[in-house]
Amino acid sequence: FPSHDNGPTRETKMEVQEQVQQQPVPQQQREITFSPYPKPVPKAENNRELSKLLRWKSPKLLTLLGRTKSDHYSTLFIRKRGASGKLRTLHNPDGLMRAAQFKILTEILNKIEVPDYVYAFERGKNIPKMAEAHVGKGMVLSLDLKDFFGSIKQYHLQALFQHLGFGVSASRTLSELCT
Repeated sequence: FPSHDNGPTRETKMEVQEQVQQQPVPQQQREITFSPYPKPVPKAENNRELSKLLRWKSPKLLTLLGRTKSDHYSTLFIRKRGASGKLRTLHNPDGLMRAAQFKILTEILNKIEVPDYVYAFERGKNIPKMAEAHVGKGMVLSLDLKDFFGSIKQYHLQALFQHLGFGVSASRTLSELCT
């Protein structure tokens, strides 16, 4: 039966965020991957190492970009498809932020193996191919998570990067650049 708990309070979330920022992930937990066939994921302990990994000119510029991230986005509104015609809010990165995010994608994220059953945002995979796996099944459930991207918080990504083996400062900078 579902719990009637409304989830974590604001204070609990802040406590978790503070713990993530202050406590590095122990070395033995850094080797965990998401696939039974792991490829090594590049790692960096600090922003200097992160800058080298991303082939970025300056660790200070990378850190500053993360700390001033709100200055590097413009807001766009487009109409959603369908009958509702509601507006979808897009946060469009400027050239500098886009370049940093592309480096994170190509030098880190694309090197993480994901399980075969993951189809979202994977090259060569699409909705019709995913649907083929469900042909003839008795029941298929389709879900759409409301405001999915808006629900991802910086402290979630910082914890994920630490889990992947990045140091606290590198994880913080990566999470700032990705949210």
